[in-house]
Amino acid sequence: VEAQLGVPLTDEVKAIYLTAGSGEIILGEDAGFYGMEIIPLDDTDIRPWYLPEKRMLDWQFGAMESLGPDPVGRIQPLAATPLRFPVGHDGYGDVYAADLAPAKNGHRGQVIFLDQEYNAGATYLGESFTDLLVHGREGDGTGPVYR
Repeated sequence: VEAQLGVPLTDEVKAIYLTAGSGEIILGEDAGFYGMEIIPLDDTDIRPWYLPEKRMLDWQFGAMESLGPDPVGRIQPLAATPLRFPVGHDGYGDVYAADLAPAKNGHRGQVIFLDQEYNAGATYLGESFTDLLVHGREGDGTGPVYR
């Protein structure tokens, strides 16, 4: 996977795959974050839908959308990039990804949310998968502005 990406995964993402690899991580109703199903490393079903060539299926989808800068400056205003590495999903088509190419005020490995309802962009979800899965802490939900 790292050879295909051209960059290493974060230690935290490697740890998720070494300890769990697949299956659900459920925190429960009382947690701020309910949980996710891990996308296996050898997945050929979910992960490809968030690559640039699949996210915009037709020029019509992309022609109507543009992204302005993230007001906080943590997420690059990109439609899609392979460096947003999907780690888990919510069962409804939305993905929790490790951001391997953050903007100036972000950091490598921050957790971003890729919403299947949008053809472009991402939303900041948390500092790390540890914050999200162990402590149930979600971020403020900011990201590039849809125009």
